[in-house]
Amino acid sequence: MNEHDYWTDQAKVVRELIRSEDSVLTSRMGWMGVLEGLLMTAFGAAWKDGPVVFLMLVAITGLFVALSTLNAATTAVATMGRLTAWWDGNRPSRYCGADVIGHRGEQWKIAWLRPSYLLPTVFALSWLLVLAYTEHKRLVVGSVF
Repeated sequence: MNEHDYWTDQAKVVRELIRSEDSVLTSRMGWMGVLEGLLMTAFGAAWKDGPVVFLMLVAITGLFVALSTLNAATTAVATMGRLTAWWDGNRPSRYCGADVIGHRGEQWKIAWLRPSYLLPTVFALSWLLVLAYTEHKRLVVGSVF
């Protein structure tokens, strides 16, 4: 195998690893959307007459789903960054094949605006507010059932 073929194969491997991380991230974001939607529906259905303990459990579950997704998203994005950095550090200067990642623009400099960070954060903060309000409701009503 000559050097050109070796680096072309290396680029394919790195590209496939990045694609795999992106696919996992997309799946996790989809599952988060589904789970959060179901939890919000359950919360809304039980809001008026449901036991406060149920409302709190739904909110806590929603919070953990959001935090878990945020952790997974952070890990996936960091892994893609490390793979890209490895490629940038090892790619020979005379390599003229396709890059390993599609877009390297400046638009994502503010990382927390990425949907993979922003959406789980918004859901987590929303569930914290819901928990605070539910606790207030529990204190006013005086019972969790």
